Amino acid sequence: MASHERTIRDFWDWMQQHGYGFPEAISVVSTLGTRNGTRGLVANQDLPEGLVLFSVPHECILGTDEDGSWESLAVRLVKEMHRAKKSWWSPYLAFLQSAISTHQLHTTLLWTPKELQLLDGTGVDGRTNTEDVEHDFVNRVLPKVSRQQLPIPLLDLRKFKEALSLVMAYSFTMEGGEVVMVPGADLLNHRTGHNNARLFTHCDGTLQMITIRPVKAGEQLWNTYGHVGNEELLRKHGFMDQINPFTRLPLVQEDFKTILGELSGLDRIRLKARLSKRWLQKKCAVRKDGYMSKALANLVRSFTSKAVQRNLWWHQFLERRLHRLRSAKRNSRRLKSDCDPLRWEMAQVLRDELMQIIQLAMSKDLQEKGVLDFHGRKSMLSLSMKECHTEAKQTHEQVRA
Repeated sequence: MASHERTIRDFWDWMQQHGYGFPEAISVVSTLGTRNGTRGLVANQDLPEGLVLFSVPHECILGTDEDGSWESLAVRLVKEMHRAKKSWWSPYLAFLQSAISTHQLHTTLLWTPKELQLLDGTGVDGRTNTEDVEHDFVNRVLPKVSRQQLPIPLLDLRKFKEALSLVMAYSFTMEGGEVVMVPGADLLNHRTGHNNARLFTHCDGTLQMITIRPVKAGEQLWNTYGHVGNEELLRKHGFMDQINPFTRLPLVQEDFKTILGELSGLDRIRLKARLSKRWLQKKCAVRKDGYMSKALANLVRSFTSKAVQRNLWWHQFLERRLHRLRSAKRNSRRLKSDCDPLRWEMAQVLRDELMQIIQLAMSKDLQEKGVLDFHGRKSMLSLSMKECHTEAKQTHEQVRA
């Protein structure tokens, strides 16, 4: 732990030397816990809204000369880490590497096969796509490595996964779509509903972290990753919120395999046209309030003709997912001794949360508020979605109060 704290201190000194301008009113803390991070920034005194916490000079941003993708940035990280102290970003890279060496990074890409079994039925296991990462490593990454003149033996699959996990967890996407690492900005953690600071681009090209509301002394400074559910926080960032109204039940292609066998003709063609991984991952989900997203509702409509059939299929689908989650819960007891304790705990919490969402969805009258009434006007469906979001927000505010 002392070594980890020294790494953070060296990183802090490096930022100060390069003109970040941290005020004395904030400090870095390295023992915050495990659920929302083990290090972060804390206010030493009351901070007003609009205060510039620090500025990141353009030359401190770590990007790539390639296509600005996650994969290219991961390769750049491996290259800079291999240079060790010769790298201009050496203290920052040591800070990133400490997250792996001290087992603080828990993105699902780093989970073992047995740990991934804990996520069966959550939809997160299907989106981890370990096989896809390995395929991309051989067919896309290694060719890039040869162009960058990086000795291939220095970039094995393990190092690439670790670097890609760091990029997933800590990178920022610029306005032009380029993915970059912003040293210092990744000191701030995320907590749903507590965002009090945000990264802005100054007119001179520097990035500034600025408070967006008053912060009291002793409070932690929280950035935001957006309205992200626990299933996505766990997959990309390796942690979960204790209370998160944006948690959704992700749907993957496997969920629709049995449905294809029940369809025929035009319905089958329509469903196959929608079954792209990217479309499903981004838009198809069951929301925290137990209702379907609009994209999922439209998908159900695309292959069913009668309201009764839709309701019947929807309940059957939810029952199958609930069965998978319950089976995974029973199986998790057997796997506990072979898994990281924190990962085992997070899988348990996520699974229980998704089971509650399914039970809520099964208990609702799906014709209520026009959620499944596709023969009516489209505005009716849109209105019902807004009402559900309002209900979820009110519930979250009641819980916080």
